[in-house]
Amino acid sequence: LGVLTIFFIYKLSCRLYDKRAGICSALILSLSMGFVGFNHLAKYISLLNLISVGTVLSCMYVLKSSRKSRSTLFFLIACFLTGLASSIHLEGPFLLLPLFLTFVFSPRRSKSWILGGGGCLLAGLILGIPTLITHFHDYFSVYGSRYDSQLCNPPPSEKIAIWISPLS
Repeated sequence: LGVLTIFFIYKLSCRLYDKRAGICSALILSLSMGFVGFNHLAKYISLLNLISVGTVLSCMYVLKSSRKSRSTLFFLIACFLTGLASSIHLEGPFLLLPLFLTFVFSPRRSKSWILGGGGCLLAGLILGIPTLITHFHDYFSVYGSRYDSQLCNPPPSEKIAIWISPLS
């Protein structure tokens, strides 16, 4: 997921500026310790990062596309990814802001975008419901070998993460 996020950042920067800026931004992200730290294991935040950048990239394609059919496709993709992000984490609904701004400022918008976008948003929410239900509650049973295969005593920092993660 982290590699795809780096690729999406590259594409977004190339779309906004140029190829050199895309390479620089992808390199900076790939060398960022926080990004590497969050993405070295499969966690929900890795998926949220990927979906967030994918949503912004799709919104950028909507605004910069010259064809109406392509704009509609990317708007529906952005709606689906926003619905998926909203069901993964509490910060997901913040992606409604770029989606709304894309709808308002797109010169090729149509009334069918409202119905189609709502359907795609709902489909993303429904598809993400298993993530809401499980929310990585058995994370340590999957990666138990890290703690001598018996899940005896995780480090104190991860005990706090176990307690906080159902709240977030």
